[in-house]
Amino acid sequence: MDEACYKIECAKGRVLAITELYGQTEFIVGYCRAAIIDRWGVTCIDTFKQVSDVGLKRTWSEPRKGGLTIFHQVRLHLTQEEDWMRRFR
Repeated sequence: MDEACYKIECAKGRVLAITELYGQTEFIVGYCRAAIIDRWGVTCIDTFKQVSDVGLKRTWSEPRKGGLTIFHQVRLHLTQEEDWMRRFR
């Protein structure tokens, strides 16, 4: 039985995009700065999501309180951190 556990930590200026597949389309469901992966799932650390105003003129990040543990299949994509990811409401 494989009991391996892996931790991914992003370097400064990088984040992990968390995506889920619905049919044949992949959607970003959030972002995190670190993740622990084991055979049971993925635990995302320092998670946040993108939020915009009604007119889509301003975008910022909204942190998620605590961690996020996902027990179904997701993909993690290493991506460049954008300005809105450092902005809070």
